[in-house]
Amino acid sequence: MLLALALLGCTDPGPLAVSACEAVPGLSTDAAGMALLEPLLIDSSVAILKDATPTRGQEVLGAAGLAQLRAGTTCTADQIDSAGSGRWAVKLTRTGPSVSADGTIGASVTTPLEWQVADTDGGRVEIGLEKANSMRKSAQEAAEKGEHRRAASTLRALSKSFADPVLAVDVAHAEAAQDKAEYDKKLTNAFVAAEDGSVSATFTNSGDRALTDVTVGGDFETPDGPIGADAAIGAVPAGESVDYKLPIPDGAEGSVKLKTRTFTLL
Repeated sequence: MLLALALLGCTDPGPLAVSACEAVPGLSTDAAGMALLEPLLIDSSVAILKDATPTRGQEVLGAAGLAQLRAGTTCTADQIDSAGSGRWAVKLTRTGPSVSADGTIGASVTTPLEWQVADTDGGRVEIGLEKANSMRKSAQEAAEKGEHRRAASTLRALSKSFADPVLAVDVAHAEAAQDKAEYDKKLTNAFVAAEDGSVSATFTNSGDRALTDVTVGGDFETPDGPIGADAAIGAVPAGESVDYKLPIPDGAEGSVKLKTRTFTLL
């Protein structure tokens, strides 16, 4: 190993990998994390981090929470093997605070990692961020299309393959969105009558969970396009119905499409 280090510019992969590990790289980072990681990671990873929008985990923890993670993290390089072409495979053990689904920082956990160090610019660490970032984009695209099951499963797989401790928050958010989208199929809005300038309708929660913050609405057809009208009906227990009325907007003609706008699952 010493001879190999001498021939390859004296790069010492162990300390480099440990330094990157203790900076706790993730799918995104704050300014303090960027300052630590920029001299350590390969250029493509640095570019990704500079362009990355904060994950939900980063948003919830904030700079103070990320600093607490870094301060409580220690890493060891357990095995270093040649990977050919001026590269080493480094197996590490990281011990640091866990992060719960709501962003609470908890007890320490031990995580095995395997990264590569390249003999470039004095040594640079490759943490697998390129593939992880691609998976993150795939999950985001799925969520934007309303494919919440695929978004959640992609993030769960990502959290297992890329050890970003704050991803627990993103996974929980995606699973909640999936849960909500599936429960929405159990909610109905039934037209009753249209009279005296309003539409009467009934909202039914046919599922087994109580709801709060329920807002319903209707999209009315007009010559200039649809116009919406909403009504807040509040809490609706499991298996119960609530009658409501929507004002008919001026210029409305033809049919109305009734919808559940928002709700919170209990």
